[in-house]
Amino acid sequence: MTVTNAGERPGTEVIQLYLSDPVASVTRPVKQLFGYSRVHLKIAEACRVTFVVHTDLTSYSLDGSRRVVDPGLIRVAVGGSSEGALLRDELLLEGPRRELGPARVMRTRVRTASLDPRALTPDLGDTEAG
Repeated sequence: MTVTNAGERPGTEVIQLYLSDPVASVTRPVKQLFGYSRVHLKIAEACRVTFVVHTDLTSYSLDGSRRVVDPGLIRVAVGGSSEGALLRDELLLEGPRRELGPARVMRTRVRTASLDPRALTPDLGDTEAG
């Protein structure tokens, strides 16, 4: 997602990533926050925010002791709030149900890149949220 400061002063925006599983085999939250990035923008500056989401994040506890990932539809929403998502899409996870082991990936990677044309070098960051 690209965020641009269209205001007359520097500002900050928190870009949030929500996932939902509308056809889950167990009750899941309608929207669940899976990542975020606080972006500080100069006047007229733009920044691209990229979330890298591992399928392990869509897992749930099957019987209190095992985490599994089911195939199916995952809804994605990205924006400044859970109600104000500007980007919405759907992903389809394919394959059989997968049980997770101890090496599961339960963090969303967040990458930011300044798109300010006045900057000599892009401001690159790579952090984890979750």
